[in-house]
Amino acid sequence: MTRIDIDPQVGETTQNVAREAGTRLQVAIVDYREQHSPRYLLLARHVGGLATAVYLGLLWLLLLIDRWAGRRVALAAASRAEKVHRSRRKPARSAPGALDRAASL
Repeated sequence: MTRIDIDPQVGETTQNVAREAGTRLQVAIVDYREQHSPRYLLLARHVGGLATAVYLGLLWLLLLIDRWAGRRVALAAASRAEKVHRSRRKPARSAPGALDRAASL
């Protein structure tokens, strides 16, 4: 510990800061050993595998929804295009006598 590590305005002393640093170091060593144990690694492997399976399942579901929506949009567009095509083929009907009135002008 050096003086720069200590804040005397808060009431820290060299011994208090060194004791807290030692405690944190012990906790870090215990955590490191625990995280590198075979049991922890096996559990982490299973959790990673499960997360991957869930991700792939959601990706597959998203692809199914995309295909379904694409088909629906394509069918709707085709139906609309067919309606527009039909309406352009039929001649517009005029009211009876409209041609007579237009011709007399």
